[in-house]
Amino acid sequence: MSLFHLRSYRSEDIQEVLSVFRESITVTCAKDYSMQQRTAWLSGGEPERFDARLQESFSLVAIVDGKVVGFGNLAEGNRIDLLYVRPSFQRKGIASALLEALEEKAAGATEVETSMTALPFFLSHGYRLVVEQTVYRMGVALKNNRMRKERGAPSYRFPSFSSFR
Repeated sequence: MSLFHLRSYRSEDIQEVLSVFRESITVTCAKDYSMQQRTAWLSGGEPERFDARLQESFSLVAIVDGKVVGFGNLAEGNRIDLLYVRPSFQRKGIASALLEALEEKAAGATEVETSMTALPFFLSHGYRLVVEQTVYRMGVALKNNRMRKERGAPSYRFPSFSSFR
């Protein structure tokens, strides 16, 4: 794999971002969520709404060979809203680099509502479970976790392979 770098999200990234979002949910989350649950989850991926959501927050993309392979955003000053990496690029430090950059921008402690699939990742980065909860998309129940990390809490760090531009 080529080295990756992070940069700010731009509207022209939306189709690649949505591709990462869909592939991550469809493939990576298959072990924890049924097809019905993943289909309901994906219902929130309309390009105009998704682009607006990313434009209205601090949003980054991870780039490898000119292609978006991951993205994340920080909303409301301290809430990790989205954090997804294309399955073929997972476990290469990309999500960790995105998370670290978002945390650095955060105003104080960070919070996230994370899937069951992402729970171990966030635990390994110093987040603590606040509550397991059920959310509904299109009338379909999905379990997730509300988590929090105090500023300065220790976390497992992957080697840094990125540069932020």
